[in-house]
Formats: sequence, C-alpha cells, structure tokens
Amino acid sequence: MIAVKEIENLQEIMNNNPTSFVFARLADYYLQNEDTYRAIQICEDGIKQHPHYVNGHFVYGKSLLALELNDKAKDEFEKVLFYDPEHLGAHYYLAKMINNRGQSQNYLTELETILSIDPLFEWVSGQLKDVQAHLADETVRRESTLTEAIETAESPAEETEPESPIFMSEDQDIEKLVAEHLEEAPEPEEAAAPSPEEEEMTGEAVETPSEETSEAPVLEEQPADEKEKFDYILDEIFEDE
Repeated sequence: MIAVKEIENLQEIMNNNPTSFVFARLADYYLQNEDTYRAIQICEDGIKQHPHYVNGHFVYGKSLLALELNDKAKDEFEKVLFYDPEHLGAHYYLAKMINNRGQSQNYLTELETILSIDPLFEWVSGQLKDVQAHLADETVRRESTLTEAIETAESPAEETEPESPIFMSEDQDIEKLVAEHLEEAPEPEEAAAPSPEEEEMTGEAVETPSEETSEAPVLEEQPADEKEKFDYILDEIFEDE
C-alpha cells in the first residue's frame, strides 16, 4: 500500500500543473492501492497530453491487465516496446500473457529476449529452463505419436473373407446368371376365385367358368311332308321284295 501522504503530494503537483509527467507515477500509486479505475482515468488523461511517454503507456497497460482487458493491455505494452524495445517491464508482462495462453514456443522466445537484455534476471533463467524441458517433452510425445500412426498405417490389415459382390462385374457370365435365376424361379400358382368381399371392393363380379355337362344330341323333328315321302319309299322297297 502506498501512503496516502505520498498520493496527496503527487495529486497536488498535478493540480498545479495538469500536463506534468508525474501522472504516470500517480496512476501507479492508485493501482497499487487497488483503485484501478482511478488509475486508468489518470493514464488516459495524461496520455492525451503526452502520447509518446513510455511510462504512461506502461502503467496504463498494467491497469488494463488488472481488469483482465488483455487485448487492450497487450496493445499498450507493444506501444511501450515500439518506443523502447528494451523495456524489461513490457517484455515481462507480455511474457506472462503469452504463457497464460499456453503458447509455449512464443513464451520461450520472449524469455530469451529478456535474458538478452538482462542476463542476470534469475527468475527468467529458471523459467527458461522449465519451458525448454517442457518443449522437449512435447517433441518426444509428438514423435512417439507420429511413429505409432505410421506403424499402424503400414501394418497389414486383418484378412477377411470377401463378401459377394452386389453388382455384376464385366467378366461375369450374364446369360448363365439369368438361366440360373429362371431355374430357381417358382412355378406360378393358379389364381383363386375372388371372394365376395373382393367383388364388393372392385365393384365388378368376376365370372367363373361353369362346368361343362354332357347331354345327348337332340334330333330335330322332320317336317310332315318329308315323313310321308320317306314312308312311301319304304313301301316301294318292301313291295319289290
């Protein structure tokens, strides 16, 4: 916690000179006392007066990060590095943000950058070793997974009995298949006479053939004139005898 007296002294300077560069320190004091919104407001007002002031963007980025406004905080830290590429504080916070996103390779790159600026940064040295070990393990796991995938792809598949083809191939004897199909086809059954219910459904009565009956032929009766002529001929025949 920052003593209230120190904050009041800086606030008095700002009241007497609103364009003073002490706005960044005043905002940082409010941030340490967890008055984050007050810190953000002071930074925004001060940056309008001094848009290229590195510490103003740096404290503004930390204040935004405290509210988990990560994208905006990242923009501010990148502005800091634009004006001061070796600003350790901006590199440090960017490294933490990258690590929180699980971007191990980018995290490693950022740590190496910090060590190139300050080789005696012990915390970064320890982090760098941990990340290198983690990436080495990841590489081994990926190579192992890739090897297993290749071995699985190259191993012969289990042989199974081929299924009968659904469609005919060109080398099949089509005529033979047709002949076999006709031999196996069942004989057609005689159609049964429709039931009365079926006749009602169709609205038509189906005639069934009646059984044929054998009857003796009926001789037609001869006319009377023909009969008399026939009797006359018979009489002549018997008289001659």
